[in-house]
Amino acid sequence: MKHSIISFFILAPLVLTTACGDKGGDYTPLTPDGNKQKLDQVGMQVLDRFKPEDQADLLNVIDQFAEYGEALGDAWEENLPGNANGAQEMAAAVTGLMNTVKSVVSSADLSQLSALASPRSDLYNAARYYGVYTYNTQSETWTRTASSDRLELRFNMPEDGGEVVATASASGEEGSVEVDGVTVEVPTNVSASVTLAGKALCSVSVTADCTFGNGPVNLDVSLTAGTYSFTEALRLNSSNGSVNGRFTISGEEIVSFSSAFNGHDMTDPGKIEDEVNNDDNFSLVNGAEANAVILNSVWTRATCTDVAAYLSALENLDERYSYSNTGSYSSYGTLEYNNEYCDLFNLYFDGILSYDSSLQKEAEFEMQAVADDYPGSTSYYSDVIIRFASDGSEYSVDSYFGEGNFGGLINTFESLLDRYEEYFDWIQF
Repeated sequence: MKHSIISFFILAPLVLTTACGDKGGDYTPLTPDGNKQKLDQVGMQVLDRFKPEDQADLLNVIDQFAEYGEALGDAWEENLPGNANGAQEMAAAVTGLMNTVKSVVSSADLSQLSALASPRSDLYNAARYYGVYTYNTQSETWTRTASSDRLELRFNMPEDGGEVVATASASGEEGSVEVDGVTVEVPTNVSASVTLAGKALCSVSVTADCTFGNGPVNLDVSLTAGTYSFTEALRLNSSNGSVNGRFTISGEEIVSFSSAFNGHDMTDPGKIEDEVNNDDNFSLVNGAEANAVILNSVWTRATCTDVAAYLSALENLDERYSYSNTGSYSSYGTLEYNNEYCDLFNLYFDGILSYDSSLQKEAEFEMQAVADDYPGSTSYYSDVIIRFASDGSEYSVDSYFGEGNFGGLINTFESLLDRYEEYFDWIQF
């Protein structure tokens, strides 16, 4: 496949989406073949909502900055001699932020939106540097003038295409958060914006209320680019948390998602640091549930009864099959290990697909051990399967949602990415 960055929130929902009908009375779940037809039809409708030309100005600006931005660090170094590291960090932060916007806008990569809320994100890093930088196309250099409240970049698009003004700033009272053993000051709000000839192309904002160890944590993230709008909100206290978000185009909701989880000491800095240092990610979390709704047509739900218990049991399972206990490096490829792994996963996790808000089950997902034959030997691995409620038939997720069933949809998606790629000369898409 030419493009390897197919976003979960574009392609996966497309192949899990179908038009919903009347679910009342004696509704019969769709057959696997019926699903294929509906999924392909609705998938095409979703892809049709993405219009690269609507984002042409923003995409062109991001690509032009990729050319001019190579010299950005030099301007910082010239004004503050001996601070080459700072120059590189500032330039990298701005470039990274531009690339994040590109990923969110051109491939609806919502994971990039979530990453903006990290105190170490490119948005926060860019907002830590002050100064107004203006690019001279004749000398191909940036000049810097002082600023006490913002980072601002100014450059002109080729052929009198207008002046670009990109800003990043921080405001509000700062709180301290420890990240990877380093104390990071987190302002209440960080924001960035891009305009062309006075026209707003994009705005990004993160608002944080972080009182680790003393109270709840609230984070709100938003990104607006023309007709695209992305929002996400995190609410967390010591024992409960939730994440809610939505992506709309021209006011129409394409994807909404929500998750809720419970645990203990989830805002305790000491416990969090211990978890990170011991590589026990999510050991403070117990029950969790995640839901997604796509085009008000498909509902998906995934649940875990106890994340910490699952991770502990998985660690014990891996230890029993480790080299130190088995004397073999291939134990994880045995049928016994993979059967136990799948049984453990299926004990704690549940995933369903539904076509109405009542979550009537159309299909469910689980793990199964699968043989992988080689000449003279067989090894095993664990794979996700989908089981349809209509007839109990099972398919590997990779095979069912592959090119054999959805080749036209995948090709259309790749063609859409090609249309986005046409806007980039300086950026590797």
